[in-house]
Amino acid sequence: MFTADLDSPNTLPPAGQDEVLLGSIDNSLTGTHVYKYLFHVDFATPGNSTLTGINGSLPITVSSFTLPCSGGGACIPQPTGSGVVGLDSLGDRLMYRLAYRNFSDHQSWLVSHSVAAGTSVGERWYEFQAPESSTDLSVYQQGTYAPDTNYRWMGSIAMDQSGNIALGYSLSGSSVYPSIYYTGRVPSDPLGTMQSEASIWDGTGSQVDTSNRWGDYTSMALDAADDCTFWYTNQYYTTTANFHWSTRLASFMFPACGTLPPSTLTATAGSKGHGSKATDYVKLAWSSNTPGVDSFHIERCTGSSCTDFSEIATTKVKPTKYTDSSVDVGQTYGYRVRAHTSAGYSDYSNVTTATTP
Repeated sequence: MFTADLDSPNTLPPAGQDEVLLGSIDNSLTGTHVYKYLFHVDFATPGNSTLTGINGSLPITVSSFTLPCSGGGACIPQPTGSGVVGLDSLGDRLMYRLAYRNFSDHQSWLVSHSVAAGTSVGERWYEFQAPESSTDLSVYQQGTYAPDTNYRWMGSIAMDQSGNIALGYSLSGSSVYPSIYYTGRVPSDPLGTMQSEASIWDGTGSQVDTSNRWGDYTSMALDAADDCTFWYTNQYYTTTANFHWSTRLASFMFPACGTLPPSTLTATAGSKGHGSKATDYVKLAWSSNTPGVDSFHIERCTGSSCTDFSEIATTKVKPTKYTDSSVDVGQTYGYRVRAHTSAGYSDYSNVTTATTP
């Protein structure tokens, strides 16, 4: 099991909150739960410290999964050669780290593990959330990343200050040497999905012998200096050999990290004038505390459940409001706003609707 590992250096966990631990996915070959434990520490009277969740008493329901390699064994293929064997999936456990972040209005925990995915192995990942000052975790989003028949395992996942997620892992196949890859997502992506993967380093050799073991873990971590830079480390081989692995350390960031989306967007419909000269309008207002914003981009769609947004206006930084006068009588509109800085666009604000008189 893993203890939660803080990734929000400027926002600590709520004072007095129990430490969250997650683990125990190997109770059977197939599962629908990740198990939670809560550790309460009493430093003044250590005998009063408690660990709850024993015997599976705090399960969190997740999408069904099957442990890879018949329960976590060595079935990861490599290009063949003398002495080349399958690699250990370590698929019977959650993988380092259990990344924790406090956003003040909610808390997030992220973790990953390997699962059977068709004829190969993929990366199952979760984002659990709980309200502020609560350890009542539930699944906010989850997914299995397995875009082709290659094998993906040894994952590690983390989230930056803007809610962007990065997932690193090893990738191998019968014609692909064990390599280092990563994928990621931004908050505006559909829940449970990742974007296309990219290579950090392509291996050029297979591992021989070493009792099938392919390390113990990899690590995706955030740089506390900016809370935007991801650092990922993993192993690979330059030539087919035993006990001769190399280690790679890579860093990257999402372009708009730190550019927080506008918030509390509201829309109020109204009408001015009388009779045939009356005109309808929708007044928008929002909040933004992100430094360096040079403009706001307003998008609209038509209908109570519409999703086909298109940009209708660009405004300056202040004031954070806009009046949409190009509306029809008795029509419902949806609105959203995003900020722009020299680093790029933020994620979108909340979506709000208004119906003209």
